Amino acid sequence: MDYSWLEGIAAKIFVVDANLDLIYVNPAGASEFGGAEKITGKNIMDCHNETSRKMIMQFVEKFKNGARDTISYIQKREDGTHRLRVYAPLVKDGQYAGMVEMLFKVEGQKDAQL
Repeated sequence: MDYSWLEGIAAKIFVVDANLDLIYVNPAGASEFGGAEKITGKNIMDCHNETSRKMIMQFVEKFKNGARDTISYIQKREDGTHRLRVYAPLVKDGQYAGMVEMLFKVEGQKDAQL
């Protein structure tokens, strides 16, 4: 797949295959880890804590069982900042082929007034 169109997006974007091996990271995401070459090809379960691994596996199971809606939540980080984390299935020929994780910095976290 051609992911070059993701190069200029400010969000941190990670794409993993069905085995959870990182197959693409855009420059914004790579900068957090010192470059794409340091993390591409590695399994994402090796760089997450137990709580995150359980959550990731729940997402994967939903996607493998046919869920196609995104999963998202706001993460409060240790430094007090917030990130919107969005997970979406990667589908090829109608079958689960991996997952995309997008991380967006959230400025001025407030509850939505609808």
